[in-house]
Amino acid sequence: MVNKTQPGEHENFSYWSKLLQDAPKSYKEWFKAERDYLARHVKPDSQILEIGCGEGRSLSYLTDRGSVLYGIDYDENAGLQARTKLDSEGMNVNILLMQAHDLIFRDDSFDYVLSLTTPANFASKKKQIFSEMKRVVKPTGEIIINVFNEDAFSERIKFYRKLKAQIKEIKGTTVFFDGKGEDFISEQFSREQLVDLCKENGFKVIDITKAGIGYLCRFGKSEK
Repeated sequence: MVNKTQPGEHENFSYWSKLLQDAPKSYKEWFKAERDYLARHVKPDSQILEIGCGEGRSLSYLTDRGSVLYGIDYDENAGLQARTKLDSEGMNVNILLMQAHDLIFRDDSFDYVLSLTTPANFASKKKQIFSEMKRVVKPTGEIIINVFNEDAFSERIKFYRKLKAQIKEIKGTTVFFDGKGEDFISEQFSREQLVDLCKENGFKVIDITKAGIGYLCRFGKSEK
């Protein structure tokens, strides 16, 4: 069952669902690298939260890792698909409809807070969302993100054009789409931008690994 804290629908999930139905080789390789990364770095019997769980792809990797598993998304259809997928795999996961910049969880609740591919769409709420992720992760916990890197632009544009996405504007490598929300964008990040993001949000860099069109990253709470 999907628990509703706030309903929502968004074009991001519609585009992403279409990609997953026929993912290009570059994306498939990126997702495999993500899966291997989580297997290496997420310890068993952990309390885990995923921000922007979508259809449950990444949570399905964590069957033997989480003693407590939560996934949140603001798109109701995403939540329902995640619930169906994870139930069919016999996974006990709590799926909540919730805004990432206003989490209901208590401080220091999770060993790992994940956001995999979703940071591309954080837009103007980026600082608020990372602040919430930092708040709910334990002092010794880790934030793990997966983002497009500086080599991803051509693959991203090829994908958007294949899906006939309504691109309103492109500024540098940031793509702005026509849509219901004012922040319907997709971004990519360089290593330097990720290091700056850590400094700005009070994180410390544990690891930044380049994998195909993405960066897989582990951040901890700053000791300051």
